[in-house]
Amino acid sequence: MLADNEIAGEEKLRQYTFSQLVSYIVPSQIVFIDEIPKSASGKTLRIGLGNKLVDKLKPVYVPPKEKIG
Repeated sequence: MLADNEIAGEEKLRQYTFSQLVSYIVPSQIVFIDEIPKSASGKTLRIGLGNKLVDKLKPVYVPPKEKIG
């Protein structure tokens, strides 16, 4: 739980989701945005949301599978 004036950041939210969900469901990243793109009828535009998040996602390090050389 958060204190009255406490703001939840990415790590605090991930810790909370680990306590509530099985580990494979917990998101690897949480991104905060000011506004979710919506259509005229108020539905979330998933395509617009993806485009908006591309610049905010952290690159994920993938180690090489084989030793080179």
